[in-house]
Amino acid sequence: MPADPLRLLAQPPKAATAMKPANSNTEALVGLGPTRIVMRDGRVFEGTPLEIVRDMKFIAFGVDHLDLDGYITWVAANAQKFEGVVLETDGPTTEERARRLVEAMLRTGLAAP
Repeated sequence: MPADPLRLLAQPPKAATAMKPANSNTEALVGLGPTRIVMRDGRVFEGTPLEIVRDMKFIAFGVDHLDLDGYITWVAANAQKFEGVVLETDGPTTEERARRLVEAMLRTGLAAP
């Protein structure tokens, strides 16, 4: 007998219930093409790291005045302030900084693959 689709929709995403820091192999995958990350609240972002960070900024409150580099700095500052986590996001380009932010979020457990 097929599963009840309404029951399946009512279940929380598996990634939202068990967040673990990614291993070093996950870092190597970021930058090789599209990436998928799951935030602690279950939201899923897919695409290149630059696309992921743009999408994160799009749904964030109070950051409309920031460009993407400013948003990356803001995310790193808030991670340190509220989570006690240092996210290394230095890089010569916005694209590199976005890649480093996504890697750091995976490495520290703020997101899961």
